[in-house]
Amino acid sequence: MSLFYERRRSDVTLVLATAFSVLFIRNTGINAQCPDPGLPENGYFVSPSNPVFPMDTNSTLEFGCSNGYTMFGNPVLQCVEEGLWKNQLVICTELSNVVKTGQITSMSSQRFTWSHSKKAIDGDYDSYYQTNDEENPWWKLDLGGLNDVTHVVVWLKNSSWFSTHMYGTVIRVGLDNDISQNTQCGPVFDEALLELGPNPVILTCNGTVRSRYISMQRENITGQLNAGEVEVIGRGLCEYDPGIPDNGYRISSDPSLPLHVGTTTLQYACNNGTTMHGESTVGCVSGSTWNSLPLCTDLQNVVLNKDTQISTEGNMPASNGVDGNLLTYFATGSGYKNPWWKVDLGALYEVHYIYVKNRRQDGCDACYKRWLGMTIRAGVDSDYLKNQQCGDKINASTTELQEVLMSCQPVVHARYVSAQIEGRSVVLNLGEVKVFGVVLCEDPGVPDFGSRSSTGVTFPVYEDTSIDFQCDPGMELIGNKTIGCTSSGDWHASLPVCKSNSTTSTVSSSPTGGALSKTTNVDSRTLQTEIPSSGPTLYKEKQGMQTEKRDGSSSWQLYFLIFLAIVPLILVLVIVLTKKKWSSRKLLYERKNSIFAIGKDGRDRKSVV
Repeated sequence: MSLFYERRRSDVTLVLATAFSVLFIRNTGINAQCPDPGLPENGYFVSPSNPVFPMDTNSTLEFGCSNGYTMFGNPVLQCVEEGLWKNQLVICTELSNVVKTGQITSMSSQRFTWSHSKKAIDGDYDSYYQTNDEENPWWKLDLGGLNDVTHVVVWLKNSSWFSTHMYGTVIRVGLDNDISQNTQCGPVFDEALLELGPNPVILTCNGTVRSRYISMQRENITGQLNAGEVEVIGRGLCEYDPGIPDNGYRISSDPSLPLHVGTTTLQYACNNGTTMHGESTVGCVSGSTWNSLPLCTDLQNVVLNKDTQISTEGNMPASNGVDGNLLTYFATGSGYKNPWWKVDLGALYEVHYIYVKNRRQDGCDACYKRWLGMTIRAGVDSDYLKNQQCGDKINASTTELQEVLMSCQPVVHARYVSAQIEGRSVVLNLGEVKVFGVVLCEDPGVPDFGSRSSTGVTFPVYEDTSIDFQCDPGMELIGNKTIGCTSSGDWHASLPVCKSNSTTSTVSSSPTGGALSKTTNVDSRTLQTEIPSSGPTLYKEKQGMQTEKRDGSSSWQLYFLIFLAIVPLILVLVIVLTKKKWSSRKLLYERKNSIFAIGKDGRDRKSVV
């Protein structure tokens, strides 16, 4: 039978024999030596490399695993005074720990804010979870997919208090969300097992158990439950067919499901006229997930060397994310919450797919896990949080992939594409981002005193689409009668103007009416031309488009001449009237004061006028 399905020796027998030997030696007072503990399969002695048995009390024995095999357990055994080896023999296996950061954990209750259920899978061997005092306390892990499990490893603490809260714990593995229905793995935690603390306890399941849920429970006991780190030794399975990419086909035969991780790969190719982006080989990888299918499309990567921004500058610039080099990467600064990266496409595009390559180089093996919880968005708003999400968030099953292909469903009109991790203080670093779509042109408007040749256009429109214009009767069209949408998202010419045959007429653009001169097919999607116009223009009109106001200079010239002729007459009239008025008032005053005059002699004298 293969190593993967080999059944290990019974933990129950080992524990009973160990307990009996300890009691016997303690009661007789014998200071025995330790016998040969044996070699782990696929392992070897490290120190001493050629031990001589039996070994004296307090001697140590260290083990290693052959290349290609992973070690579980404490590599060092110590000979104690009872003539027994402290710790269990390590396991050297081709299997791996199928527990991943981000998998879902739960427990019956939480005693402290810091003692939450994820403490058991956080990679910190000094932390632990803890429940309240209650009946049948439990803890559970959802692996997120199918796994063939052979062992469960539980790390203990060197504390009698800690051991008290582990006594009577049962480990179960299986496919049922109801943990009581799953299979017990290894013996119940008793005094003999708890004496192994602060070292890991390796529990051997009864053969290979197909599982999704791992649980710990103190069955029929009232009290607390706590434990340190939990590891699950096994191999993931991919239980579904990854499918076939659009515009592509599978070269290899259909897989026989479920498939073990790393055992089978599928080969793909693209139809003529399309280009493959991504890997042609797809395999079942860690996390019970298939690698992303390749993209087969005639769409182009529209983001190469576009302007980028980043929340905080790290050791690599934001521009590395769109430089076309899969070996470079960008990075945000460390220690900042909610890191983000954004690229401005420079024009409006209809975005279908976004390809993201993870960072997995420069000796940073853990860097690829940083994108856990990352979201990709695309839209027209510079505030990325207001834009549409494309694809799923990176979760525990996809966090170890080298690349992911995000499909925007439905397709989205976008100028900005972003990547962000919300709610965590972590460095965001990605190798490359590619955006696949087609350019769009916004409504250019219509000239005053003019129109498009027909009505019923929906904007934006695709590249190579043209629009025809005409002027009202009595008006002459100046400029291009037809303008076309270019690959840069601009119109190839300015909006024409309509001028009167007798006087100069100026125009201004108006976003109403119009129709396309043709229907354009883009990536098997047909743009319909007879759809009512809707939505405001998203971008400014092309610079250089001429706008004027109607010229009324002739009328104003006539009014000005009349004004110049009337003003002098009015001034002359005002002067004449003013002079006459003052002369009359002076005469009246003189006559009034000269009617009677009184002389120095007291006699009245009549004035002579």
